[in-house]
Amino acid sequence: MTKINFIVFFIIGMISIILVTVFCMTFIPSKASILVKNNLKYGDLYQMAKITNFKSPLPSSLPPKQLSSIQDADIIIMGDSFFNVSAGYNIFAEQIEQKLGKKVHNYNIQGSGELWRKTNPLDYLKENNFKTDDKKRILILESVDRGLKLRFENIKKTNSQSKIVNEKDRKLPDGSIEIINIKDNNLHLEGWGADMESGSPLKKIDIIIDDKTFGQAILSFQRPDIVLYYKNNSWLNSGWSYSQYLNLPSGKHSLKVIFYDNNNNKKILGPKYFFIKNGTFIKLTNKIYIIDSLIKNKLKSIDFLFQENPISIFILENINTIKFNLFRQISPLTPRYSINPNILFYKEEVEFYKNPPPEDEIASIAANIKYISDQLKNEYNIDLFFLPMPTKYSIYHNLVGDFSTNYFFRDLFKVFDEFHINYIDLYTDFKESKKILYFPSDTHWNKYGIEIGINKVIEAIKNN
Repeated sequence: MTKINFIVFFIIGMISIILVTVFCMTFIPSKASILVKNNLKYGDLYQMAKITNFKSPLPSSLPPKQLSSIQDADIIIMGDSFFNVSAGYNIFAEQIEQKLGKKVHNYNIQGSGELWRKTNPLDYLKENNFKTDDKKRILILESVDRGLKLRFENIKKTNSQSKIVNEKDRKLPDGSIEIINIKDNNLHLEGWGADMESGSPLKKIDIIIDDKTFGQAILSFQRPDIVLYYKNNSWLNSGWSYSQYLNLPSGKHSLKVIFYDNNNNKKILGPKYFFIKNGTFIKLTNKIYIIDSLIKNKLKSIDFLFQENPISIFILENINTIKFNLFRQISPLTPRYSINPNILFYKEEVEFYKNPPPEDEIASIAANIKYISDQLKNEYNIDLFFLPMPTKYSIYHNLVGDFSTNYFFRDLFKVFDEFHINYIDLYTDFKESKKILYFPSDTHWNKYGIEIGINKVIEAIKNN
């Protein structure tokens, strides 16, 4: 065999090994999940464009912390993905709690869409059986600017009309226990769970041992494999975990996990049984590692194998990059971009900037927010502060040569003033900042953006 033939066969052999390895990883859920996470770490906009010119990794997400219940909280935070992203920093509510030293409750409205009672604080309080007391509270309600019409234009109407849902039409929460591990009497559980109606994270997860509530899971860990399955970014924070030392007598014990969604619908997983002898875990009647069949089947699918594995991504990235560099072709989902600095802009935020809501729709949005504010004050002794979040294109449109004028925030704040609505103006501070406040390859704000947001909200709270 000549040297050239050896080199050719060596290269073919190495490529074959890589292909077989990727193929095998795709059929092992725990390994395939690693591939998925690697694909998603560069930001949501990069995943749409897949052009290496814009490939900049996001900081790693920080683990969530357990915050206060709504009844115990001094401050209630309700916001979409801007308030619940944690790329290199704690989520918004956690930072408010840390800096003010007050009890904070957080609720993620992302994915609520037309399910108005998920977005409406009044209905959220009722669903949680909130009891008015002598404590004065503050509620910070945030929504990205392009979501205001969808979330708040008709909210007053839906407040006055009760929608009757038949029991058979209810969508129960879904999810699974994927890992059950008991070692040295330490119980560790992991899994995913989501509200099937809205896609938002679950309200709570109870851990039941021997028919007694043993504790609650920590929610909102990122699960990119769930995003890939449902094609819905709002389900990113569907992961959960629970760890606790067990102090149980010898004998057989039962384990249940109960999911509660934001309508208080519940799903019970279990029971699963395990045995303790002289303070030591003996065995679990079910397999310790339980892989949810839904995700397992998805990761085995041809769609995942050919579209989401690293080789396919690599090929697609290079094709898209060549087309962009030669012909400036780019995904219709990211139609506008800046080259210096390299920044991608999302289709929906570009369209919103080009076609903002007319004055009558802005007035309708403001009237409904005023209605919410008055009801919160009169019924619950809660002061509302509304925070409309500017999208990246509304701040940096000039970077792509778009010097057109958009008066949405000016008109919105004018109407808010007329309705005497407490609001927090991030738009002005963002426009005046010399720093880039958003991730280049993602729709969300970076550490500089959230820092401005935190300071503005704290200022509003202290001045209240």
